[in-house]
Amino acid sequence: MKALYKDRRFQAVVVANVLSSIGSGITMLAIPLLLVASPDGNRLFGTIMLIMTVISFVATPYIGVLIDRMSRKKMLLTVELIGFIMVMLFVIVGFVTDYSTIHYVILYGAGNLYYTFFYPTIFALNQEVFSKDAFHSLNSIMEIQGQLSSMLAGALASLVITRWSLQWILTV
Repeated sequence: MKALYKDRRFQAVVVANVLSSIGSGITMLAIPLLLVASPDGNRLFGTIMLIMTVISFVATPYIGVLIDRMSRKKMLLTVELIGFIMVMLFVIVGFVTDYSTIHYVILYGAGNLYYTFFYPTIFALNQEVFSKDAFHSLNSIMEIQGQLSSMLAGALASLVITRWSLQWILTV
């Protein structure tokens, strides 16, 4: 286990995942809050959650096949790049005009799809990169850091959601 902590790949995966989880966690807390605050937002948010759950449920087996057939590193980088481009487009929209309900819907849906691809891909990549002995410890550490990141995202979100506009949250 000590060797795992000294492994640069392990350190990079954990640090990158913590930062990514905090950023996406804040965003995925802010967007539903803004969506619910929009006209008839409660009903709309519930409907979108239901639709995204069904889409994720149906898509997950196909995503698993894609992950098994493609380079996991390329898949992860592609998902990250698409997510980055999507967020940057909405940052630009936020600086040019005010966000509307449809923007929140698209951002929430894209974020949900991001998670549907990200988690199976990162765990598959870890399984590929690290030895079988290290994988069990790595999964445990990834779970702990995921929970810690969620807690930090919630704390930071409580500080920034009411003070920053969405385009600044997305920018950060």
